[in-house]
Amino acid sequence: MSNPAAHRLMSVDVIVVNPQTPLSEAWEIMMSHSLKHMPVVEDGNRLVGMVVDRDLLRLWLSQSMSGNGGAPHKVRDIMQKDPFRLPPTATAGEIARQCRKHRIDAMPITDGDGQLLGLVTSSDLLDLVVAMEPGPLPMTFRLHHSGSRATDGS
Repeated sequence: MSNPAAHRLMSVDVIVVNPQTPLSEAWEIMMSHSLKHMPVVEDGNRLVGMVVDRDLLRLWLSQSMSGNGGAPHKVRDIMQKDPFRLPPTATAGEIARQCRKHRIDAMPITDGDGQLLGLVTSSDLLDLVVAMEPGPLPMTFRLHHSGSRATDGS
């Protein structure tokens, strides 16, 4: 499994909200399921946005600092609209490159009609790296400490 496609990596049991979901409810869902990001869908399963825990925290911090009670109250007011997404044929390498490029930690996977199929997170990509771990290094190394003898690292 050197560079698997998204459909082999993605989580398909994804918790979603809609744009009209109250922010307090979205926060409760995210906290109770230990989520950092949650897709926002309409019309069945069409991806229209992403809610990220950092955005919610930033909003509530700014509200508490300013005392502003008229801040947004629905997911639609804070969601990242029209998020970057990839097809299920995208490779792990492409997903990782696009996550870095767009500075995101979760990549929505959609079909050609924008229907959400799954989500690949940075944790999924790290799990892939761990699974590919070859074991012990195929060489020995030497550490040199000042004032002492070299130590074999094998």
